[in-house]
Amino acid sequence: IKVMRQDRALWLANLGNTWFFFLAALLQMNLFVHARDVLHLTDTQSGMLQAALAIGIGVGSLVAGFASRGHIEYGLIPLGAIGLALMGGALAWPGMGAATFGVCLAGLGFSGGFFIVPVSALLQHRPSRENKGGVLAASNLLSFVGIFLASGVDYILANLLKMAPPGIFLFCSVFTAITAFFIIRERPSALPGLVR
Repeated sequence: IKVMRQDRALWLANLGNTWFFFLAALLQMNLFVHARDVLHLTDTQSGMLQAALAIGIGVGSLVAGFASRGHIEYGLIPLGAIGLALMGGALAWPGMGAATFGVCLAGLGFSGGFFIVPVSALLQHRPSRENKGGVLAASNLLSFVGIFLASGVDYILANLLKMAPPGIFLFCSVFTAITAFFIIRERPSALPGLVR
């Protein structure tokens, strides 16, 4: 962690990685409740929603790999964050059927792939050779800290604040939009950097 904090880009990539796993865990917990209580789906149908999300992540990661053209493409990070915010907001839309919800989930996964591929590449390639193992270990530890914090936030939102599943999706969307704004403010050249 000390090594990462000495390199701003590496530390920001680590924060982005931790935030991503926090958001993914919070959305995953909320997805189970939403499928059961709002969409009234069976376990099998709920599993199909999970599959849509997983396929979206896979396709998004593949496209991000091709879009990177052999280098770490910083511009994918804010694009992925914006997509996560938009798709998270779409999941909160009232009266949505299971099929439309599944399409939005696939879009959420696609955006997540766009976000996490360059972040992971930064974490793997930026540290020096002698620090790489320690940096990756610390990053994995902090990822699980993010997942742990997500369970606490889910408890607060759902049980203490009595927020319904669509409200939690909207909370995630707003939180992600703020994060996207921070990313673009921190590295305003990232989006134009997509055009080479």
